[in-house]
Amino acid sequence: MHPTIATLARVPLLRSVFLLNFILSLHYFLVVYINSSFVSAFFSKEKMGFLFTLGSVGALLAFLLAPLIIKKQGLHRFFLASIVVEAIAVAGMLSGKSAVGVLPFFLLHLVIVPFLPYCLDIFLEGAWKKEGDTGLLRGLHLTLTNIALIGSPLLLALILRDGTEFGGVYLLSLLLLIPAFFLSSARIKEKFHSSVHLVRKETLKRAILSHNDTAFAITAHFVLQFFYAWMVIYTPLYLSTVIGFDWSEIGLIFTIMLIPFAVFEIPVGEAADRWWGEKELMTIGFVIMAGSVFWIPFIKETSFLFWTLVLLATRIGASIVEITTESYFFKQIDEDDTDLISLFRMTRPLSLIVAPLVATFALTILSLSFGSSFFILSVIVALGVVASLSIKDSL
Repeated sequence: MHPTIATLARVPLLRSVFLLNFILSLHYFLVVYINSSFVSAFFSKEKMGFLFTLGSVGALLAFLLAPLIIKKQGLHRFFLASIVVEAIAVAGMLSGKSAVGVLPFFLLHLVIVPFLPYCLDIFLEGAWKKEGDTGLLRGLHLTLTNIALIGSPLLLALILRDGTEFGGVYLLSLLLLIPAFFLSSARIKEKFHSSVHLVRKETLKRAILSHNDTAFAITAHFVLQFFYAWMVIYTPLYLSTVIGFDWSEIGLIFTIMLIPFAVFEIPVGEAADRWWGEKELMTIGFVIMAGSVFWIPFIKETSFLFWTLVLLATRIGASIVEITTESYFFKQIDEDDTDLISLFRMTRPLSLIVAPLVATFALTILSLSFGSSFFILSVIVALGVVASLSIKDSL
């Protein structure tokens, strides 16, 4: 018998993990929208891109070492330490008055913040071990994340309504870490996983040879993260500098665009558990994404309706791919597979390195126009269909 949302919410550890996920997601999404604008006050655009790349490389290296630290200190202590280090990073950014004062804290933030959802992944795997319920479980988890994603632009609008002074945003983000720390201290008492594994060459061999379906799921998730990285960096710039929208319109378009993440992921996750499995749904999601991205270069006019519809379509597809890749991957592993979980979560910082490089190649070496470069993104997203069709369905 499949559980309901109410059944999952009655499990104390799950309830705590869900609440922590919402608080920490809100903390992250508040600052992710403004980090580039904040840093641009101290560094040129060229240097700013290098800093994001440097931070992403640091995060990748840290993911390689994290399981070793967890093995020595324990997951709970590592999680609490990550919250404390993130608080130090945000406080340093908040108080920094110069490039030299801001730089180390900004890089520390980029390196440490991915470990908050990484730890929650392992908590969630240990709190509910019934693999047949993973779609609903991950759907609920991601929906709470995405409610924070949708709500953060509204909070930003309230805080920044009188200007672009970002101090209030960073302060609120910092304050959210306080209840997260104490909630984790009080409620996350259980011990997780008996063995911890580093990401080594053997991890890749194990993923490809012994867990080849897991490798395809990681590949599909990387394509999704590549899409996110490209769209986050280049879509706002394209809409403002080429199409001609002002930022109030862009903010409203983005708010509507993000709604599918809060609407689709629970029912799609449950459907993957009960009826269809992830393979077909993941493929449909990638087709919707690739098709809608393909249309972007053809929209030349400043039409709020057209742009809202096409970007909404991209996120309908992305929300389907997000829950199905998460659900499928976590059905293949358990909380002991920390090296594979690290590999899965490394797709985000890796995408933030690769996507700008591919976009730069398209714009400079291939001399594509800004709009035409989205054809490249459409082709890359279509490769996700190959990955999704290569997995063995869970039903």
